[in-house]
Amino acid sequence: MLSVTPTRLRQLLVAVLITAGGLAFQGHLMKRIPVSETDGPRYLSIASDLATTGNYTDGSSGSSQTPRPSGMYMPPLYPALLAAVVRIDPRLASTAECYSHGSGPCPNDLGILVPLQFVIAAINLLLLWRLAAVATESEAIAWVSLVLAAFGTYELAAAALSAMTENLSLCLFTAFQLALVVAVRRNALDVAVIAGILLGLTALARPAFLYVGYMIALLSLFCVLIPACRARFYGWSKLGGAIVLGASLAVLPWMLRNLMDFGTLDLTRSYAGNNLAQRVAYDAMTWHEYFAGWFFYLPDFGKSLARALFPLAWYTRLGWDPNSLYEYGLHTLTVTTVQAAGGVNHQVLYIVRAYVIPDLPKFSLVTLLLAWRGLWIGKYFSVVAFPLFVACLAVPTLRRRAPSLLLLSLPPLFMLFFQSMVSIDTIRYNIDLTASFAIGAAVCFSALGARIKAAYDTMMRR
Repeated sequence: MLSVTPTRLRQLLVAVLITAGGLAFQGHLMKRIPVSETDGPRYLSIASDLATTGNYTDGSSGSSQTPRPSGMYMPPLYPALLAAVVRIDPRLASTAECYSHGSGPCPNDLGILVPLQFVIAAINLLLLWRLAAVATESEAIAWVSLVLAAFGTYELAAAALSAMTENLSLCLFTAFQLALVVAVRRNALDVAVIAGILLGLTALARPAFLYVGYMIALLSLFCVLIPACRARFYGWSKLGGAIVLGASLAVLPWMLRNLMDFGTLDLTRSYAGNNLAQRVAYDAMTWHEYFAGWFFYLPDFGKSLARALFPLAWYTRLGWDPNSLYEYGLHTLTVTTVQAAGGVNHQVLYIVRAYVIPDLPKFSLVTLLLAWRGLWIGKYFSVVAFPLFVACLAVPTLRRRAPSLLLLSLPPLFMLFFQSMVSIDTIRYNIDLTASFAIGAAVCFSALGARIKAAYDTMMRR
């Protein structure tokens, strides 16, 4: 059991102050996006229905019946949190009811949800702090990681100011990463089960994370069935099986509810077809646009750099303008692929056969470009941290300072490329890379500091 000493309490207090300072700094810089311009209205309308009727629906974008029938379009965890807050906060209840009834214009008042989400963001940063300490076996690196994440990334504050699921899902995912590292280092099946439960809860907030569980299950099965891997990785396969068990315990109740009500074991009513239609729209880019995209998608200065280097036709469709590839996917391919497939249930298979397989090389190359676009979390934070993270994984002397960095980074890296294959993969989808980037950069800064200190000591001895 972890003993609580005055030193540990002081450390925790300092960590809380750093966390609060970083979130306050980023929150002060953020301009709040109106609720109506996000996915917030759907979450809030579902929460309003759940709080007032006890029934989980598809919200205001679902059926027009009153009361609305049960739904499964959105994952349940974040609307359930909102519903709990709606029951105790009249301000949020009023906003949610407005969006539920479609009687806009609706207020942007989220009441106590905003401070609650800042608390969740703070818990996430504190978990990241401990994750860094366990992964690197260095308290100094853990402190640097905390400072970098708290002051370097703005996405946590942005999510806290809106009715979006990112803060909740990221907090659960960081807890999963911590449990994963502890489970592997201790070879502890019970901790692996806890890691799986946390992964399952993350999937109940963001369903795409369920594919991390599928990948772990696949790798574990591979290690058991392939004789060459069995002897070397059998222990890892047991840990993987425990993680899959834990994830199943978390998600199966919701899946069984959907099976009884809708005849499917899916976590959500499938909108994968629309996401994939928007994704394959980017395969329509020309090779000039593809080349320019590596500059255009750099954070903050990318558009200006592309404007300075290339003709307008090379990059104008890469953004969000009415003539963009995004709009082509959103308003054209999402409709035509459903029609050509003969219904939404066949849309994914049709897109794979008609768009992905016939031009698989280009699909793969565009996936890399969209992953490049999606990894720039925190803008200049990732401009500095991403190269240092790569160096930390590539350079043996740095890698030894963070023995578990690759392990904790595999799930978010998998999600980065997976989401680039099946969606447009915007930056907010990849804030789960925050811990990896912060820890990798902190390791490099620590190594640099050690070299400077050694050089200084040598100079002073002369």
